[in-house]
Amino acid sequence: MGEFLCSFNEGSKDMRELLGGKGANLSEMTGMGLPVPFGFTVTTKACKAFLEEGNKLKEEITEGIHEKIQELEEVTGKKFGSGENPLLVSVRTSSVINIPTMAGTILNLGLNDETVKGLAELNDSLEFALDSYSRFIRMYGSIVRKIPQQNFLSAYERLRRKAISEDRPSDKCRLLSDTVREYKEIILEKSGKPLPQNVWTQLAEAVSAVFGYWNSADTLNYRELHEISDDIGVAAVVQSMVFGNLNDNSCIGTVFTRDPSSGENSICGDFMIKAQGGDLIFAEVKAKKIEEMPEFFKDAYNKFLTIATLLEKYNKDMQEIEFTIERNKLYILQTRKGRRSPEAAVRIAVEMVEEGTVDRKTSVAGIRADDINKLVLASLKGEDSVDEDTVRNFNTILEWADELRTMGVRANIDTPEDAAAALRLGAEGIGLCRSERMFSSEERLSDFINMILADNVKDKTAGKNSSYSGKKTGSKGIAHA
Repeated sequence: MGEFLCSFNEGSKDMRELLGGKGANLSEMTGMGLPVPFGFTVTTKACKAFLEEGNKLKEEITEGIHEKIQELEEVTGKKFGSGENPLLVSVRTSSVINIPTMAGTILNLGLNDETVKGLAELNDSLEFALDSYSRFIRMYGSIVRKIPQQNFLSAYERLRRKAISEDRPSDKCRLLSDTVREYKEIILEKSGKPLPQNVWTQLAEAVSAVFGYWNSADTLNYRELHEISDDIGVAAVVQSMVFGNLNDNSCIGTVFTRDPSSGENSICGDFMIKAQGGDLIFAEVKAKKIEEMPEFFKDAYNKFLTIATLLEKYNKDMQEIEFTIERNKLYILQTRKGRRSPEAAVRIAVEMVEEGTVDRKTSVAGIRADDINKLVLASLKGEDSVDEDTVRNFNTILEWADELRTMGVRANIDTPEDAAAALRLGAEGIGLCRSERMFSSEERLSDFINMILADNVKDKTAGKNSSYSGKKTGSKGIAHA
C-alpha cells in the first residue's frame, strides 16, 4: 500500500480520512471475510495531488492504478480490455464527509465495441452484454462528460416507443443495440468527443471525474455553506463488477437493518430482479419488498440476514446495506450508518442499549442534535406524530444524558418570570441575564422614556429613580426565583 492507492485487503474502517467512508467500510468488510467483490481505493491524497497538478493524474498514480488492476485480474481470473473474458469495474465516489453534489457511480467500465462481444459470448447472452454496455455509456456520459442524464433517458424512451409502434416490443437486443448507437451519438454531439474505446482511458477519465467534482461550482458552494475544509478531498473506489442484471437468478437491493421510519427491529428495504443501480428511473423495472426475497433467493436471503445482523452488531448501529446477487451468489457492496427519522433515532438508541449492543454513552453520542430539536419542536407545536412511545424514548435519552454530562445547564433569562420558568424546567442556574430587558414592560418602558426625554433635572431624576426602583425589584425577583 502506498499513499495514493490502497487495496481492500490493506485498509480498515479507521482509515476513513484517507479512503473515504465507502473505501474504509469495504476494506473493513473484506478483513471480516465477507463476500465483497475485490477492488482498491484511489485515496484522498491522490485527489489532492490531482488538484495540485491542475486536474491531472500524476504518473505515479496512473502507474499505481495499472498495478492494482493487474492485482484485480489475478484475483478474478479476468483481463481488463480482453475480448474473451473481460474484467469490468465500477468507479464510485468515497467521501470523508457526505456531500450530495459529488459524482455518482459508473458501472461496467471496461466495455467497448470489442469487449462487449466477449461479455456476450462468455455469458451466452447478447441482451445482457448490450444492456450493460448501454448503462456504462449513459453513466459515463453523465458523470465524465457531464451531459444531463435526461438526454439519455429521453432517447431510450423514444426508441422503446418506436419498437412498440413497429410491433417488435420483445426484440430487446435490437432495442439495446439502437440504444448503444444513440447514446454514443449523444456523447459525440454534446461533448464534441467520442466515447473512448481504450479501457485505460475510460478508467483514468472516470477517476479524474470523481476528483474533479471536489472543486465543482456546486460542491464549492456546499462546502462554503457547511464550512467544510478545502484540504479534505475525496477518494475513488474501483471495484470488480458483479452483475445483478445478468439473468433472473440475479438481483440488486438496498436494505436497512431496522425500519428507518419507526425504528422497529426488523429489516426494511427493496430488491430488483435482473437489474443494476439506477434502474428505478425506468418505469419498466419494478422493485419488490425484501420480505418477498425468499421466494426467489432463499439461500442468499438467509445468508444476507446473517450478515446484516453481524454488520449491525459489529458497527454498533443500524446499517444501510447494498447488495448484489449474481447467479444466486450474494455479494455485499456497501454498508454505512443508516438514515433514520427522529422518532426512529431515539427508539433505536434506547433499544440497542436494552439489547446490550451498545452502552448508554455510545447511544447518546450517536443521536444527532437536529433529531432532538425536531422532536422538541414537534412536541411544542402539538403534532400528533409524537406518540407516547417516542416521548418515553426521548425522556429516557435525556435521563441518560443527565447521568453522563459534566457540563451544567444554565438558562438565559430577562425577567423574574423567565427565571422561575427556567428553574421549573430543570435549569441549574442563570448563565446570562439581560437586565435591560426589564424595561420592556409597558409601565417601566414609559418611565425610561420619560427619563431620556426630560428637559429638566427634576423630571430626569424622577424618571431615573423610578427606572432604578423597577430594575431593583426585578433583580430581587430573579434572585428569589
